[in-house]
Amino acid sequence: MKCTIRLLVVPAATMLLLASCGANDEAVPAEGTAAQEASQVEDEAFDVEQADESESWPIVEDEDGSVVDPDDQLLNDGGDEAGQGNVTSLEFGDENFEIDMDALTAGVYPSTGSYFLEGSTGVQAIAEIGAEAPSELEAMRESLGADPVTYVRFDVDNRNGTEEIGMYELTMYDAAGEEYRFSPITDTFNDWGEGIDGYSNEQMDLSDAVDDAGLGGNASVGQRNEQWLIGPSELPDEVSVMHTQAEGFADEFYPLPLL
Repeated sequence: MKCTIRLLVVPAATMLLLASCGANDEAVPAEGTAAQEASQVEDEAFDVEQADESESWPIVEDEDGSVVDPDDQLLNDGGDEAGQGNVTSLEFGDENFEIDMDALTAGVYPSTGSYFLEGSTGVQAIAEIGAEAPSELEAMRESLGADPVTYVRFDVDNRNGTEEIGMYELTMYDAAGEEYRFSPITDTFNDWGEGIDGYSNEQMDLSDAVDDAGLGGNASVGQRNEQWLIGPSELPDEVSVMHTQAEGFADEFYPLPLL
């Protein structure tokens, strides 16, 4: 049975809840009559709906839209053994994606790959870390003689959002506490060279090409667009923490790894 995960205000709690659930190797068998079990499910659903938003966590629903116990779902949904190969699904736009629940329960995340983001303002996004470089950005980097980098592409869907959203920063930390930071295009250009006052005519043309490609614009309320961040080329295979901040602190995200 495929279930859908629905995130609330603070997605960080997702990781904490799922990590604690993943520590259990055995599912607790259900007891009692069918009526008692149905009553228990209703009580759990009510508790979820009444939960304080500051301690919100993902609500897991079955195909009929009924709330199910995430503990049971983690232990019994998918995989050959309880607690193994667990995935849940989510919708983004017109597509369905599967969340890497094994990474969530382990608390270790790939430093590259696809991630889902959802903010409290209603915005959603898919981040592709290690995306193929836009030709305009690579041409600018090479012209300025900058070192290779890692690109993050965001597919930002702000059609249900309430604030303008610009992806301003993505930060990762590995197990040793080392930081890996990704910044906007304009900030990175300043790091690459002497700034716009020092550009050659060719570099001015390349900078204009980046602007014309619309690679750095914010997503207005009701808009869906593409945004980019740029970071170091050398990354660890795995990280322990990942966090994304929108421009002006309009929203923040704790990305969920996708399969």
